[in-house]
Amino acid sequence: MRSSTWTKYDFGTPIKYRGAFRDITRRKRVEDELRSVNRLQQLILDNSIIGIALVRHRRFEWVNQQAADMTGMSVEDMTGSPTRVVYTDDEQYEYLGRTAYAALRSGNSYDAVFPFMHQTRGSMWCRFVATALNPEKPEDGSIWMFEDIHERRAADIALRKSRKELESIFENSQVGIMFLRDGRFLVRANQRLAEIFGYDSPEEMENLSMRALHLTERHYRDFGEQYYSKLVLGEQTQIEYRMRKKDGSAVWCSLSGKAVDTQKTIDLDKGVIWVIEDITVRKKAEAALRLSERRFRAIFTHAGVGICTIDREGVLHRVNHRICMLMGYEEYDLLGMNVKEIIHPDDFSQDAELRHRLWIRDIPMFVREERFVRRDGKVLWGRITTTVVRADDETPQYLLEVMEDITERKRLESELVRLARTDSLTGLKNRHYFMERGNEEFERFRRYGTHMCAMLMDIDHFKNINDTYGHHLGDLVLKKLAATCENILRKTDVFGRIGGEEFAMVLVELDLDTAHEIAERIRHEVENTVVETEEGDIRFTVSIGVTDLREDDANLEKTIQRADSLMYEAKQTGRNKVVKG
Repeated sequence: MRSSTWTKYDFGTPIKYRGAFRDITRRKRVEDELRSVNRLQQLILDNSIIGIALVRHRRFEWVNQQAADMTGMSVEDMTGSPTRVVYTDDEQYEYLGRTAYAALRSGNSYDAVFPFMHQTRGSMWCRFVATALNPEKPEDGSIWMFEDIHERRAADIALRKSRKELESIFENSQVGIMFLRDGRFLVRANQRLAEIFGYDSPEEMENLSMRALHLTERHYRDFGEQYYSKLVLGEQTQIEYRMRKKDGSAVWCSLSGKAVDTQKTIDLDKGVIWVIEDITVRKKAEAALRLSERRFRAIFTHAGVGICTIDREGVLHRVNHRICMLMGYEEYDLLGMNVKEIIHPDDFSQDAELRHRLWIRDIPMFVREERFVRRDGKVLWGRITTTVVRADDETPQYLLEVMEDITERKRLESELVRLARTDSLTGLKNRHYFMERGNEEFERFRRYGTHMCAMLMDIDHFKNINDTYGHHLGDLVLKKLAATCENILRKTDVFGRIGGEEFAMVLVELDLDTAHEIAERIRHEVENTVVETEEGDIRFTVSIGVTDLREDDANLEKTIQRADSLMYEAKQTGRNKVVKG
């Protein structure tokens, strides 16, 4: 800025000019930083995997993008709407209002699981977490967080346990902050800091000397000599340190400190910011809950999920440590690499299309699950949230991607599907999955008129085998029979165990005579099979009924019933035989 004056003759002619300049560089830098922080805060809120809303008088005053997505509404439509729109019925709406606001009035957070209404998909399970802005007057407003837990309610017990552990860590992780000035006196503190050190409120800690938070006077002096010398040099100090609570007991803390003064010669009396976390529990179980020694670096560097930035061509320009670890690369390996080199080939085209739509503003962001190929060749499943970062003039600068490793969840889901379809003893299809696959082939037969046959097989006198040798050796017989049949049947045939010693087969694109030949081959092979055990060799036979699908068969069950009747005919006429019809 500049101000000036002129000195003039009596007749008005200027003879001297005086001016002054004011340096506003710092102010401009602060303004730029504020704009950057605002953009970053908005970006974090928009990319949150949970919905966040400000509610007053049971109306949404502000929501983030995830909250709107969870309701199937736009942010604009949801803002100002009554909270009733997210509930499935009036009874639920009134009940949650009573219970939630009772908790908020008592000064507690409200945490519950309820059905949540999506505008197009209908009811979905959601976890609500609410905190009043002012517990004494909850009607002044509250912050609500919504988490979509619809899929997790159907997950395996191990997934539920893992989720509870993660939620417990999330709900209980808090950070204390204090501002020191004028010779290590506390000027400002947050509520969490007061809780860590056993004080009733942050106000009680104002003007407190740091001597009160050190175990002894010697600790206070040694701390200043050892760590404040680094602050004078402009360095950030990160340590784990035992401190003193109000009642005199010790508490383990993780501390991160930085001088406020940024001049070349730093004056610590202008202030030092300390971020403090109670790590007592972590110290008691450090092997299981060890936290990173670099906890308090920039969010991008220390996030618990993988983060990277990508240009329009798909080139990686910035990566954090987590994504390097997930992909098995060093940072210098990933920088400059195209995402095409790490995304699974089968998933790349759709990913590229979605990224293109972001650049052209067709979509604001996208979340998808896709596969990545690690450096060692292993496949990693990731849940990817992608958004575009724009300049002040709305020009797209780069894409920001957040990756969560869901490989284990995908493995467990796949294992659950396998267990739901497989007979645990023989590894064959169980009755439910056999009928599902058999009906698919049946429908194909009905549509195209191709040949198809059904076969039902039962072990002769299997009860005698169990009674004579025991059930554990009876199980060996069942497994041996399954393996024998699999060696004869084709991969296209549907083979399953549908009862104790009863097996069924659907033979595709085969006429009845050919199916009968295959059944005879199985019968003969089984007849000559020996199960060797310590109790002696076990021999067994099977009875088989074979039939073909007919035009008047209304469904597969009708065909299976006919094969079942033929099998019992084989048993009643001597066993160890095949009857077709």
